[in-house]
Amino acid sequence: MGLCYSEEPVSRLVEGVLNMQESTTYQAIWREVREEGRISGARRMLFRQGTKRFGEPDATTVAALEVIQDIDRRETLGERILDPDLHNWNDLLRM
Repeated sequence: MGLCYSEEPVSRLVEGVLNMQESTTYQAIWREVREEGRISGARRMLFRQGTKRFGEPDATTVAALEVIQDIDRRETLGERILDPDLHNWNDLLRM
């Protein structure tokens, strides 16, 4: 932008963007994005660890795991993968 416009309008635009971070709307959107990122990360880790432990999940298992959007539940499942009494995906999902 600095190549096409003088410093004053660019400075005002940048200042407006920086002030936007103080907006409650901006903060709410950012919280939502972070939460979605956490859920997505927990999903990836659950599938990676589960696949390593139990093998590739079948379509029914994938569907059952995809329905879970609660981050705490996904993280709990991720911890349960370490339980030596579990032998397959069905054991994991039975809670």
